[in-house]
Amino acid sequence: MAGTKFKNWSLLFAAIPAFVYIVIRAVLLDFTFDEAWTFLAYAHLNVVDIIFDKNPVANNHILHSLLMRWAHLLFGMEEWALRIPVIASFVAFAGGVFALLKNQTLHVQLGIGLPLLYQPYLLDYFVAARGYALALAFMVWSICFLNRFYSVRKARFLTFTLLFGFLAAWANFTYLLLLVALIIALLFIVIKEQIRVGHLSQILGFTVFTGLLFYEPLQGLIEAEELYYGGRQGLFQDTFRSVGYSMFYHQVSSFAAGIIFASGIALSVLFLSKKLLKSRVWKVGFWSTYLLIAMLGGSYLQFVLFDRPLLIDRTAMFLIVLFLLSIMMWFQYLKSVILQKALSIILIIGALLNFISSANLSYILDFRDYADVKKAMKWVGEHHAQFPENFGLGKSVYLNAPINFYRIKYKIEEMKVSGIEYCDDDKYPVYYLFEKDLACVDGMSVDTVAFYPISKTYLLRSMDK
Repeated sequence: MAGTKFKNWSLLFAAIPAFVYIVIRAVLLDFTFDEAWTFLAYAHLNVVDIIFDKNPVANNHILHSLLMRWAHLLFGMEEWALRIPVIASFVAFAGGVFALLKNQTLHVQLGIGLPLLYQPYLLDYFVAARGYALALAFMVWSICFLNRFYSVRKARFLTFTLLFGFLAAWANFTYLLLLVALIIALLFIVIKEQIRVGHLSQILGFTVFTGLLFYEPLQGLIEAEELYYGGRQGLFQDTFRSVGYSMFYHQVSSFAAGIIFASGIALSVLFLSKKLLKSRVWKVGFWSTYLLIAMLGGSYLQFVLFDRPLLIDRTAMFLIVLFLLSIMMWFQYLKSVILQKALSIILIIGALLNFISSANLSYILDFRDYADVKKAMKWVGEHHAQFPENFGLGKSVYLNAPINFYRIKYKIEEMKVSGIEYCDDDKYPVYYLFEKDLACVDGMSVDTVAFYPISKTYLLRSMDK
């Protein structure tokens, strides 16, 4: 009995250190460009303008912007407070992983659960105040209820499948691919099994509702040409290579990471094909692999038919989750318990080594360039009285959002709002520059206040002002 209880709760206990790690980082890490932009541009809008994306920019992850708005109203402008929605989403994600794996053997639970809970690239986005983590958590629960509906065929499981798929898409429009794939799967189940007409009506009604709600913001993004982040070289080069590289936290060459990732997915697809031919009983591993293929295929079709960029790194991070869940089918095809346990040990050791070598309290991988803006702006705040009234800050392009965030937080009212200008003819009393942009102050008399090695940025003070 004690062994069964341990198996049932092992993953939840294992999630606790990961949660503590997330909370510590949420308190310590600087706000990145995208987080600051979300706060400055969207979190202060009214609810209707956020929902319908009245200022259409892809950076507005609608559900997350709403939650950040309320977090700010309740808890203020501290970074940890604005990150509460994504911190909470890890709890939902861990609960979803537990729900998906709770009926598996202990070695399957740990062999798949630990790589999911301690995947360093995913953990970055359970800290960064963006919509990605919310979407991942809702995606896991949608898979859980899809599997339950297939097994039990109760209306409430169909409802929850659609609801969580919708919430994932509302958190990040990339997950519309998930929602479409879920609707196709549900239609197939309903038609194939000749389930009640009411289920079919529910699916079609929900599809119409979702289309009406998402039409205006999506149309606005298309017209504003805001669907630009991605690649155009091919699935391997753009998607597999970038996602694999991120999955290994840039510690393996992007080509090698892409080969490993693509090979693992190919193996899961092979097992899914065999499952289709040999069995009518489809479980979590099957549905995860189906969604993996469907979302990859959907991305590629958008690229071919509508010239939309292929998904890369963070926009395709759902592939990491779906791939790891698809490994459940690997265990099914290993008849020997010894081989299953060996695979579990390999997965656990690999996952923990990847996490340990990547863990840090300094930066988020995709936004390492912004790891030290808070330190620089804190210095500016402490010394701004020495600068002329209404002074400007010279800076590299795309540092403006976090600079403006900390300008507000540290109440540097004498400082001008930072725009996207770079290296203009004006001379500034203080500069904050990426190492690659030091040419901006060539020929000027400046003193180095600080060099920040993580972000490779320089804080410089003009000796002429």
